[in-house]
Amino acid sequence: MNDNWLKQTIDTPLYDRLLWSRPENKQHSGRVLVIGGSFHGFSKTVSSYERLQSAGIGQVTILLPKSVQKLLGHISEDVIYCPNTDSGSFSSDSFADMLEFANLNDGVFFPGELSNNSETLIVIEKLVSSINKPIIVADENIDTVLHFDADFINRDNIVFVGSLDKIQKLLTKLKSDQAITSGIALKNLVEVLQGFTAINKLAIATIHQGYVLIAKGGKVATTKIESAEHQKINPLTYHIAVWVIQNPNNQFDAMSCAAISFQ
Repeated sequence: MNDNWLKQTIDTPLYDRLLWSRPENKQHSGRVLVIGGSFHGFSKTVSSYERLQSAGIGQVTILLPKSVQKLLGHISEDVIYCPNTDSGSFSSDSFADMLEFANLNDGVFFPGELSNNSETLIVIEKLVSSINKPIIVADENIDTVLHFDADFINRDNIVFVGSLDKIQKLLTKLKSDQAITSGIALKNLVEVLQGFTAINKLAIATIHQGYVLIAKGGKVATTKIESAEHQKINPLTYHIAVWVIQNPNNQFDAMSCAAISFQ
């Protein structure tokens, strides 16, 4: 019997009290800072505004490189343009804006589209090192953070939400000897994630064989996905970001609730 494998369905949630006690007033529903985009791509970052609000967040602020402003213009008071490199991504001069808005919000969300420009990577690393608030890294940006040192990635306040191949890259980066393949049995995947998160600080969410898997601190929660339309990782990402930001000291329970709410 695996006592650290917790199972739930939409009808039988693990944390029903938390699930049904979400704040209804936007003023108490959390504030998220979204950082992403470059001159070469920013649609996912911009669309995060509505997606996060639909998932239940109270307020969204988006930081984009100033290079994007000529394409988007002034679309909202909640969209802030930061200094950019010659290639159109965040420059080192954007750090002051990033830190200021990170301190004003309850968590930071990286939805994707960050450049691998060395100057951009340095400023992102500097920001993450400067805050202890929840940081949620979406599927596409897992490749980006793999450029950082293992100790930098392995933080208690970071949540990675990604497809199975991205999670395997995380395991490899942190020197796990376990392998995850697309055909791995659910039971075996649970055991791998239990072992990995038991000795590492970060939290993980992924989807496999019709289940959402949440892993943190050696525990794994699996949630059966009731409809084929919910098999994609992106919708889950927004709900996890919102739930973790609203419950920063209770990541595992919050992520488990997100596995239900996104359906």
